[in-house]
Amino acid sequence: MKTRRHHNNKGQHQIKTGRTVRQVESMAARLPEVKFVGTFNYQGQVHNMETEAATERQAWLNLCYGLAKQHGVQIGVMYNYFDGSRDNYHIKREE
Repeated sequence: MKTRRHHNNKGQHQIKTGRTVRQVESMAARLPEVKFVGTFNYQGQVHNMETEAATERQAWLNLCYGLAKQHGVQIGVMYNYFDGSRDNYHIKREE
């Protein structure tokens, strides 16, 4: 599930569920972490990575952060590159 953020009238980021990012992350902290596998195509290079997270969104955040560190760019670059407007990544839950 890909989500998009937007600002509400209080200046907080909202996710399409109507909850703020902080509320969703707080809820995710109570869930057990499971393994997620992600395949990301960044500038023609395919990266296969794993992470443990409570939700697919949290896994996406973790994997974007890892890619940003690996390529020496700011995290916002990865968030924008993998914002769901292109078919350049896939995340699945390991059973």
